[in-house]
Amino acid sequence: MSGKPKNLLSITCAECGARFKVDARHAGKQGRCPVEECQAAYTVPAASSFERAIERNYAAVMKRPVEDSSKPASSTRTRKTEGVFRAVATFARTWAIRRKTHVLANVATRRTGSKSATKRPARSIAQRLWPLWSACGVGAIVLVGVVMWGTGAVEPQRVEAAKPDTYQTQIAPFIKKHCVECHGADEPEGGIALHNFDSEQSVQKARKVWEKVLPMLQIEAMPPVEDGRERPTHDEFLSVASWLEDKLFNIDCKLERDPGRVTVRRLNKTEYNNTVRDLLGVDFEPAKDFPSDDVGYGFDNIGDVLSVSPLLMEKYLDAAEKISEKVISTADPAKSRKVRFAGKQLKPGGSAEDQGEFFGINSVGHVVAEHKFPRDGEYLLRGRAAADQAGNEVAKMVFSIDDKPVHTFEVKGRREPDEYEFKLRMAAGNHKFTAAFPNDFYDPNAKRGGKDRNLYISWLEVAGPLDVREDDLPESHRKLLAAMPTATRPLADAVRENLRPLMRRAFRRPVNDEEINRFVPLVESAVSQGETFERGMQFALQGVLCSPNFLVRVEADANPNDPKARHEISPFELATRL
Repeated sequence: MSGKPKNLLSITCAECGARFKVDARHAGKQGRCPVEECQAAYTVPAASSFERAIERNYAAVMKRPVEDSSKPASSTRTRKTEGVFRAVATFARTWAIRRKTHVLANVATRRTGSKSATKRPARSIAQRLWPLWSACGVGAIVLVGVVMWGTGAVEPQRVEAAKPDTYQTQIAPFIKKHCVECHGADEPEGGIALHNFDSEQSVQKARKVWEKVLPMLQIEAMPPVEDGRERPTHDEFLSVASWLEDKLFNIDCKLERDPGRVTVRRLNKTEYNNTVRDLLGVDFEPAKDFPSDDVGYGFDNIGDVLSVSPLLMEKYLDAAEKISEKVISTADPAKSRKVRFAGKQLKPGGSAEDQGEFFGINSVGHVVAEHKFPRDGEYLLRGRAAADQAGNEVAKMVFSIDDKPVHTFEVKGRREPDEYEFKLRMAAGNHKFTAAFPNDFYDPNAKRGGKDRNLYISWLEVAGPLDVREDDLPESHRKLLAAMPTATRPLADAVRENLRPLMRRAFRRPVNDEEINRFVPLVESAVSQGETFERGMQFALQGVLCSPNFLVRVEADANPNDPKARHEISPFELATRL
């Protein structure tokens, strides 16, 4: 073989240990190990990188930048030492480059059979180092070792491989020979012009054109059969069609391509509604009043246009408050489930007489309210009454259930209405609630204002059941408040137990104790100011729903200030994207 021999670099695969050679003109490019079972990526070393490594190690030894070496040293000894170090570093750099060239020449010689190759210069190296050893002592040897050690091969990076340029060697000649005659620049047949493609990249940019060409090659329909016209062989058809199919439709999943920075994207209105529904089971649209989402490229979920305006932030706060009130119940059972009987809703008996705002009972009498108690439990019986006093006793009022007395009240004062109440357990079903006046008194000879004892009843009321059961609470309430403060469970521990599963789902990833502890003071502060535990948990839920970790799809970056740094997304981040 004649001609100038190629400079070949010897590469050792860091994965499988295989050794192979690459043309030096590919320095700086990327490729893959030729061993089929390995296919590890590597970067062909460049001379410029080699030289820079030498200079960087020299600068590290001197503890000053290389470019500052022109400045005067602080003493003669420093200048002398620096000169010696520079001499050693310069020699190491020169030797390393010559050594590299020599190895390449030896490789080329073995391939070409030339006898003019330079021999391995092991002895000449010792001879050249000897003057420096004698002048600098052991320090020079150590420095040479440091400099040479620092120029070792960089650990291979898994990057996209540089494959042989098949387009120029096989595809382009095929197109020029068999296609351009009919599909050239001048009136190409079928409107398909193939004359202006010069690389694999240009083919991939015109996918639609080549997707039309590929089927014709696969069935060997083009170029057409014509007298006197040479057609490609079956192997040529197969080779070009296979290459096209690979470039158009196949993806090398082993390569780690850099997708660039990912825009942090918030939830749009639809995503917010769906997320809240799945998270808490809310049966309304909390994002209904949100401002409309901006649209990019026809879509309303493009991160670059999903901004957060002050108005939207206010809507987030309002929505969080409405959601928390809907999913966590704070209502007093006695107030939320009460029935009041007054006027015609009460049935008078005995001397009881409807006098408009109240029933007057001037002798033995009563009023009755019929009520259906929804279930077994504790109830509160209440009544509003006043009295006229006479005699030695105070006017009395007796509460009865189904004509059985349950409690007796003393109605003090003179026509000063007050409220009277009594708790008791009731069985489910219809029952009669009666308020009676049992101790009438009349003395016609008594002094004015003390002759007659009477009772006045304004209304009766049933509240309850007071003992709240699990079935009485919304399902969302039972899930979010699975743990309640007790004598053995402090309030803070109950809050953490309730928030951990909620925040894990709301933030779409596991949460740590530090994140959970940020919301505990919200509940503690509310309870310390007289609010219920349930009300405090509403505040904590509002905080979670307004957190950026809920509103925004966050992907943590270990090196956010380094645009070239790569990092793998976690399984939770990948699931969030999907």
